Amino acid sequence: MMPVRRRRSSVPPGAALTIRLSPSRVHRDQPGQPGITHHAILTLAGQASPPQGCSANREAFRRRPRSSARRRPRNLKRQMKQRPLYLERVSSRRTEALFLGLTLLFLLLFARRRMDGIVDAWGILLLCAFAFFLFYSVNYRALTICLTAEALQLKFGLFRWTVPLDSIAACYPDTTSLWRIGGAGIHFSSFAGRYRAMFNFLEHPRLVISLVRKKGPVQDIAFSTCRPEALGPLIKLGIVQEGAA
Repeated sequence: MMPVRRRRSSVPPGAALTIRLSPSRVHRDQPGQPGITHHAILTLAGQASPPQGCSANREAFRRRPRSSARRRPRNLKRQMKQRPLYLERVSSRRTEALFLGLTLLFLLLFARRRMDGIVDAWGILLLCAFAFFLFYSVNYRALTICLTAEALQLKFGLFRWTVPLDSIAACYPDTTSLWRIGGAGIHFSSFAGRYRAMFNFLEHPRLVISLVRKKGPVQDIAFSTCRPEALGPLIKLGIVQEGAA
């Protein structure tokens, strides 16, 4: 029986140890052996770093600044139409003084009657008048006028009236005397056979808009403004643009 010879490894002794310990020893111990670099060891271990330049590109991709341009909202056109073209806040010291004076007057009359020990229908009426003018003093201090590309909005305290521009037939200055109007705040009356809602003070000019279709019994709306020469043409322009659309 012939003895089995062991096949000698072609790898010199210590080569595996050299690879595990340090790649630099390969060159010292085996000058003819190709060098095993750190990159090769990491590759075998599954930890190889990308080739030179990839790390920077990856980092650049990760840190790439976001575009400064914002996405345009889908309802941008709608927002543009709702943006105010004209905004005005109107107030009147004369009207405020009138309402405040009436409030104090009825309060004093009720207080005097109450101090005399009289509680009757007149006392209740004076108390109701005091509450009525107190509400007027607080609620009708300022009128806000807001005109957009779609509508005209009038806001008087708790009350608000919005009129689409395509519902307005005409806009013109109001020449009605204050004595004919008969008051301030929000009130209703008939003028030249047309029923009108009024948002007005005891001073300042007024504009009137005629409605294409009645809103309830109301056919016209009048309101006070400090700049009728600026607001009037804007309303007329909006009427024309809505009609063209």
